[in-house]
Amino acid sequence: MKRMISKAVLLSMVVAVLVGAHPASAQLSITDLGTLPGGDSFDSSTASGINDRGQIVGQSDTPSFELHAFLWEDGKMSDLGTLPSGGFSEAEAINNLGQVVGQGDVASGAGHHAFLWEKGKMTDLGTLPGSSLSNALDINDRGQVVGSSTLASDSAPEHAVLWTK
Repeated sequence: MKRMISKAVLLSMVVAVLVGAHPASAQLSITDLGTLPGGDSFDSSTASGINDRGQIVGQSDTPSFELHAFLWEDGKMSDLGTLPSGGFSEAEAINNLGQVVGQGDVASGAGHHAFLWEKGKMTDLGTLPGSSLSNALDINDRGQVVGSSTLASDSAPEHAVLWTK
C-alpha cells in the first residue's frame, strides 16, 4: 500500500530544501563606494582591486570629466592623480603594502604607460623598447609587477612583462 504525503508536508519539504540551497552571496552586503569628490550624479566609478587590509582601487570620473585612479579606504575615496602630462589614469591592483598599479596617459596622443603609485607618488614603469603602450595588471607584496607591453610598434602584439626593482 502506498502512503500519500500531504501537500502541506511536501510544500514544507521543498521550502526547506530551497532555503538551505541559497548561495552564500545571499548573506553578503553591498556598499556604494561612490565617486571622486566634487562630481555629480552622472559620474561613474569601477573598483578593480582589493587587498587584505580592505583598501580598494579602481577608476572614477572627476568633476572635469576625466577618468582618474582612486584609492578607497576608511570610507573615503582619494584621487591618485595621473602621470606627468597625462589626462587619465586607472588603477588595476593593490598589494598589502598599499602599492597600486595601473595605467595612464603619458601625453596627448602619445600612448599610455604602466604606473606604480606608492607613498603619494605615481611612477612611470615604462614600456618595452620602442613602444608607447604598457599596462600593469597586478603587484605582489615583494613589489613585483606584471602586465603587458606592445613590441617596437604600437600595432604589434602585446607581450606579457614583469617589472622588478
